Amino acid sequence: MGDCMKKIMVFIGVYLPGKKYGGPVTSIRNFTEALGDDYSVRIVTTNHDFCEREAYKDINEGWNRVGKADVLYLPDEGLSFENLKGLLEEERPDIIYASGVMNIKVNHGMFKAAKAVGIPILLAPRGDICDNAINIKRWKKIPFLTVSRITKLFDGMYFQATAEEERTNLKKYLKIPDDRIFLLQNISAEQVLKTDIKKNAGSLRAVFISRIHMKKNLLAAIQAVNAMTSEVTFDIFGPVEEEEYYEKCKEEMEKAPKNVKVSYKGMLKPGEAGEKFSEYDCFVFPTLTENYGHVIAEALMHDCPVVLSKGTTPWEDLESEGAGYLVELTDIEGYTAALEKIAALDGAEYKELVDRVRGYVDKKISLKDLRNKYKEMLEEIMQ
Repeated sequence: MGDCMKKIMVFIGVYLPGKKYGGPVTSIRNFTEALGDDYSVRIVTTNHDFCEREAYKDINEGWNRVGKADVLYLPDEGLSFENLKGLLEEERPDIIYASGVMNIKVNHGMFKAAKAVGIPILLAPRGDICDNAINIKRWKKIPFLTVSRITKLFDGMYFQATAEEERTNLKKYLKIPDDRIFLLQNISAEQVLKTDIKKNAGSLRAVFISRIHMKKNLLAAIQAVNAMTSEVTFDIFGPVEEEEYYEKCKEEMEKAPKNVKVSYKGMLKPGEAGEKFSEYDCFVFPTLTENYGHVIAEALMHDCPVVLSKGTTPWEDLESEGAGYLVELTDIEGYTAALEKIAALDGAEYKELVDRVRGYVDKKISLKDLRNKYKEMLEEIMQ
């Protein structure tokens, strides 16, 4: 790796091999894979998974090579101002790329250290500041945003909004000026096409891949599937984050009629979701809110049509492009009807649907263009 390469230091609460942090890890992994040949990428993270205490088994002290990045795993106390200031003085990155407006445990010491050493920060809110996310524990989040604005916590930083709503809310809640906000979507994984597209009319293999959490709305998906008359296999993958919510889901799973087979299949390893999607006819995801929805992109990139909630994600043009269906959040019957439409397709009709998914992906996700836009954003900040 040449010394002339500019250095990006990424700070994130959890990184690989962690399995429980969802979208932000995928965002950073895809960012690293897309830009790791053009920049020296170093990632600073904690040495344990989300909500865990135990350190990962297979990591070394110091820098670990993971994909196209070097990763430093620190215990929580390693994220102190003094420690990070020393690290930044030693490494002298050209820019810091950070995640999450609410993630103060990871970011607070680093914000102060970066200001002390004089390194510009680019912060991606990662959905923290979308309306539906703020509304979960609003009583806690609105005062935090107000105090942050008064104490000028985020002053002088640059922001990467991945959706128009984020840009609007950065201005509304934190009074971030326009010239400090870049609007740029997340980088998706590479596209992998199905080689063999088969399907029988009257049957459906549906999948749900996400954290099992109220926000992801698995319960609605199970209710919709249970109301179907076609032959259905519905498999669920993801970490259980809310035990009480999962119990409700299990009760609903037990109500499945004879024609419906619903199973919880456990957690996937990071990077496994893509190939899983290629085994199913559709992805059903009635999520309450997604800032980007990597899992949606991943389904589409693996030829898996999507049945999605309306108005809660940046994939609002999906239905008009014929790549799946959008259904009002509370309309369980609407979900059932959309799934029945896909179930009714025979092999040739299903192949037409997959072709429309591919057309949509070509239009919506051009990785080459996106990579260049990221480089432009980074270079402008590093100037």
